[in-house]
Amino acid sequence: MNFEQVGQLHALRRFMECYFHQDWDLQGHDSGEVVRSVKKDLSREERDGLVGDLKILLAFDASEEELADAMVVLGSDVVPSMGGSSNRAWLEAMLEALEPR
Repeated sequence: MNFEQVGQLHALRRFMECYFHQDWDLQGHDSGEVVRSVKKDLSREERDGLVGDLKILLAFDASEEELADAMVVLGSDVVPSMGGSSNRAWLEAMLEALEPR
């Protein structure tokens, strides 16, 4: 995984920059609440793009450190380990919450 590839995940970058910026915790009690709240406001196209980007990112055989770096490149100020989660588990939980049921 390289930063150029990560930079091509436009839907995920927009999402991270908009909802998981420095003050993201003002939008919800935890990241799961933020994702659930935002999900209902996303169009199908937006949600599909975001789900696709998350799947691409998770398909890389990336270490925790590489995923942390990728999240920074994508504009995220979330540090999943502060909540007891790994970066991969946090991204997988976001993917699960966003996928249509």
